Amino acid sequence: MPAQNGQKVFGAGRFYGTALPLTTASISTPVPFLVAQDIAVDFKRDIKKLFGQNQLPVDVSAGMLTVTGKVTNGVFSARAFNDMLIGGTLSTGQLPNVANETLTCTTGSTATVAAANGAAFVTDLGIFGATDGVPLVKVSTATAVLADQYSVSTLGVYQFSSLAARTSLKASYIYSTSGGQTVTMTNQAMGRTGGFSAVVAMLWGTEKATITLNNCISSDYGFATKLDDYNKPTFGFEAACDTSDVLGTYSFAELS
Repeated sequence: MPAQNGQKVFGAGRFYGTALPLTTASISTPVPFLVAQDIAVDFKRDIKKLFGQNQLPVDVSAGMLTVTGKVTNGVFSARAFNDMLIGGTLSTGQLPNVANETLTCTTGSTATVAAANGAAFVTDLGIFGATDGVPLVKVSTATAVLADQYSVSTLGVYQFSSLAARTSLKASYIYSTSGGQTVTMTNQAMGRTGGFSAVVAMLWGTEKATITLNNCISSDYGFATKLDDYNKPTFGFEAACDTSDVLGTYSFAELS
């Protein structure tokens, strides 16, 4: 039998979210936040006070109770972002960024150079001289390319003028690949978007404490990059009762 000294917890614990199905026939894939840095769940109640002529209240009553949560995770999750917040379309494939790819041009005439991933080219992100760092100006047609100008086709073929006297340039762009996942973010109707059930698992050795929240709605998802550190996106939510008027459960390993 567990000792009667209450439940201890050490470490960040684990967080799991499962999108609430829109129909009884649909099945949602659970999303684990297994690199969680910290997890917070706050139960906050409004206290209503009744005063008479004296300083202290003659009565106090419970008002509204709100349950909010926040998870800081050490990794991104496309499924968590889509299923538990955006409600868009999750598809296979990625749109990576290429930064400062070297393009070598010949001198003496107008040069055309294909980007390494030109066959899957999506978006141009600029060109500059590899030696002098001067940014080139993009123009819409290849026939108008003069000194310090460039154009690019839909297949990632860049065209430059030799009048710029540069034989090496740096190109940045976005291309598509079959790896990874992409979330297409669309304008969803207000209401039941991003609903999910949540499980918070807290550990002390082999003992576990577990919170289940049956009906949650995501409130925010944010991230910030930082030099010389990991990106740790945060995910916020608020819980409500389900259709049976049940908030969830809070189970403990030890007796109190």
